[in-house]
Amino acid sequence: MTRIDLPTDVSAPDVSASVAPPPNRSVLEATRALDGILKFYRPLAGQIRSKAECLRLIDGRGPAGVLEALAGLSPEWADHAIASVVSHA
Repeated sequence: MTRIDLPTDVSAPDVSASVAPPPNRSVLEATRALDGILKFYRPLAGQIRSKAECLRLIDGRGPAGVLEALAGLSPEWADHAIASVVSHA
């Protein structure tokens, strides 16, 4: 078996500056908000144009409760919630 000697004077790079800050809501809270948004749109399936509704939400227009829920989400979760409207409405 070949032995590999690794240098001992090498330290790990500091990546603390490149790590994104934690989301403004916990995963559980984000999941609850997403569930509320989807519950709003499920009964409207087939009654609204889902892609047009997604564009309205992206523009900041839409039902007050949905916009409030989206405003409390991190950008990644808000994007996911809006995209989910297409598959649920």
